Amino acid sequence: MPKYRHSIFLNAEIKKRCEGILREIAARIDCRVYELQVALDHVHIFLRLHSECSISEVLRLLKCNS
Repeated sequence: MPKYRHSIFLNAEIKKRCEGILREIAARIDCRVYELQVALDHVHIFLRLHSECSISEVLRLLKCNS
Protein backbone atom coordinates (compact mmCIF):
# COMPACT_ATOMS: atom_id res chain seq x y z
CA MET A 1 0.00 0.00 0.00
CA PRO A 2 1.39 3.45 -0.88
CA LYS A 3 2.65 5.49 2.04
CA TYR A 4 0.41 8.53 1.52
CA ARG A 5 -2.87 6.93 0.42
CA HIS A 6 -5.88 8.38 2.28
CA SER A 7 -9.51 7.26 2.38
CA ILE A 8 -10.97 10.32 0.68
CA PHE A 9 -14.04 8.64 -0.83
CA LEU A 10 -15.83 7.79 2.43
CA ASN A 11 -18.43 10.47 1.65
CA ALA A 12 -20.87 9.16 -0.99
CA GLU A 13 -21.36 12.64 -2.46
CA ILE A 14 -17.64 13.13 -3.05
CA LYS A 15 -17.42 9.65 -4.59
CA LYS A 16 -20.34 10.36 -6.93
CA ARG A 17 -18.96 13.77 -7.94
CA CYS A 18 -15.51 12.31 -8.70
CA GLU A 19 -17.09 9.66 -10.92
CA GLY A 20 -19.09 12.32 -12.76
CA ILE A 21 -16.04 14.53 -13.28
CA LEU A 22 -13.96 11.65 -14.66
CA ARG A 23 -16.76 10.68 -17.06
CA GLU A 24 -17.09 14.31 -18.24
CA ILE A 25 -13.35 14.60 -18.87
CA ALA A 26 -13.28 11.29 -20.74
CA ALA A 27 -16.17 12.42 -22.95
CA ARG A 28 -14.47 15.75 -23.64
CA ILE A 29 -11.28 14.05 -24.84
CA ASP A 30 -13.27 11.52 -26.88
CA CYS A 31 -12.58 8.42 -24.77
CA ARG A 32 -15.17 5.78 -23.98
CA VAL A 33 -15.47 4.65 -20.35
CA TYR A 34 -16.14 0.92 -20.18
CA GLU A 35 -15.75 0.56 -16.42
CA LEU A 36 -15.22 3.06 -13.61
CA GLN A 37 -14.93 2.01 -9.99
CA VAL A 38 -14.24 4.43 -7.16
CA ALA A 39 -12.85 2.66 -4.07
CA LEU A 40 -12.19 4.24 -0.67
CA ASP A 41 -8.73 5.48 -1.57
CA HIS A 42 -8.24 5.01 -5.32
CA VAL A 43 -9.99 4.79 -8.70
CA HIS A 44 -10.00 2.05 -11.36
CA ILE A 45 -10.92 3.15 -14.88
CA PHE A 46 -11.05 1.12 -18.09
CA LEU A 47 -11.08 3.33 -21.22
CA ARG A 48 -11.02 3.09 -24.98
CA LEU A 49 -8.66 5.66 -26.49
CA HIS A 50 -8.62 6.75 -30.10
CA SER A 51 -5.43 6.07 -32.02
CA GLU A 52 -4.09 9.66 -31.85
CA CYS A 53 -4.08 9.70 -28.03
CA SER A 54 -1.16 8.65 -25.92
CA ILE A 55 -1.86 6.89 -22.65
CA SER A 56 0.31 9.31 -20.70
CA GLU A 57 -1.52 12.34 -22.12
CA VAL A 58 -4.94 10.89 -21.25
CA LEU A 59 -3.81 10.06 -17.71
CA ARG A 60 -2.39 13.55 -17.30
CA LEU A 61 -5.66 15.12 -18.42
CA LEU A 62 -7.75 12.90 -16.14
CA LYS A 63 -5.56 13.53 -13.10
CA CYS A 64 -5.04 17.25 -13.63
CA ASN A 65 -8.67 18.06 -14.34
CA SER A 66 -10.18 15.94 -11.60
